[in-house]
Amino acid sequence: MPEEKQTDQETEESENSAINALNKDVNDNVMATLKHPSLRFLVDALASEVEIAAADYELRIKAIAHSLTGMPATEALLKVDMAMTACMDAGENPFQAFSEEGFRRIRKLVGWLVLLTVDLASPSGRDGLNAMKAGTLRIDIAAETKLGVEVLVAYLFKNAAQLRIDPNEKFSLNSGYGHGIGDLTINVDPDDRLRYLLTNLYKELHILDPKEQDLKALAVHLNTTIKIRKTVHKENHYLLIEKNGSFSEEGLRGLLQRLDYHMNNLATITFDTSGRVLKISEPELAAYLFDIFRKIPS
Repeated sequence: MPEEKQTDQETEESENSAINALNKDVNDNVMATLKHPSLRFLVDALASEVEIAAADYELRIKAIAHSLTGMPATEALLKVDMAMTACMDAGENPFQAFSEEGFRRIRKLVGWLVLLTVDLASPSGRDGLNAMKAGTLRIDIAAETKLGVEVLVAYLFKNAAQLRIDPNEKFSLNSGYGHGIGDLTINVDPDDRLRYLLTNLYKELHILDPKEQDLKALAVHLNTTIKIRKTVHKENHYLLIEKNGSFSEEGLRGLLQRLDYHMNNLATITFDTSGRVLKISEPELAAYLFDIFRKIPS
């Protein structure tokens, strides 16, 4: 019995440690993002929103980052939204308030702040942490939507979440790089099925058909590309498999075995909509995000 209590205590300490690490990561990256010259007007507006009066610019950014990451994530997003609006209302053309780089940095700022909504004590949060500690790229997540998957995966990858408004669904947000597996009811041969998936992945990464048809060479190219995109460009690439998709368990198992062999840099996330991985509901978070992203030129 005492041993079980010790295990619970160790679990709690591990979760608290992960939460502290998450808050520090977000704080450091929010501060680094705000330092970019393209966001100088936003920094001034945020200083007003969070009532920071430091005269020194560097100290002001540090205080703003500390304030944003110390409040509930939805409140921080609201502060960013209000600061953006103040900047855009100040000029004749709202979309000239920020350069293209400035809007890109705002996306990144929001992508870091949403990580504060991750519930690391949830079953999916714990499973994700354990999987990453064990060095595996196969993770099961129970989330409400793909938005929650992207936010948790971004935290596990230690990158900002990559979010955008879905042009086909007005009030929907898509994750940036959650790749589908396609129709697994076709191409019954296991190698053909893998080639079909990798070919589609190549098209999504490069916007063109692959010249290379050899399966091993195609996998080597994609592994290297994903590694570069992840480490250099901080993109969260992963294969997203919905558990209620149109495929047999045997077919999926065979595919995952081949992916383990050929694609050691591609994470595979299986998810269903039976649980919650964030501290707030995903529709609520989506509403905050939509109001920000609708101001950003696509």
